[in-house]
Amino acid sequence: MGLNAAELCAQVEDESAREHRLLTNAADHQRWLEHGFMAAWRHFFARAQLAERLLPLPDGERRLTNLSHLAELIQQESEQRQGMAPLLSWLESKVARPPSGEDAVLRLESDAQLVKIVTLHTSKGLQYPVVFCPFLWDGALERRDTAFWRYHDEQDQSG
Repeated sequence: MGLNAAELCAQVEDESAREHRLLTNAADHQRWLEHGFMAAWRHFFARAQLAERLLPLPDGERRLTNLSHLAELIQQESEQRQGMAPLLSWLESKVARPPSGEDAVLRLESDAQLVKIVTLHTSKGLQYPVVFCPFLWDGALERRDTAFWRYHDEQDQSG
């Protein structure tokens, strides 16, 4: 929610702020009941400005990715379990006994450092620092005793 302990305490002690929070929570609950968990989550996500608050943090992308993954897991489980109580019970059991194996794998927060595989057509002239084209030749260079690799250095000199 983005509140520190002092702000939370102030909201609890301020009757109008507390009443506003209760009405907001009731509206979220009603949205969940009428439109499902994910609709309620997305509305909360926007209202609480989670992305704006978390992304500036050093591990902000990781936090957002974890929250998104958790929301997806809850949505999937909510399709099997009707109502909040069974879903909260499921979530408590997962927290108490975390899953292992494939279910425990963290998602990547960004694909910026991933290897990208593209077709020659979509590469628009192969503007990447490293290009691997394993199937572009038929072996003719090998038969002529010629190097089968090529490179360009920073001065655009071929080798």
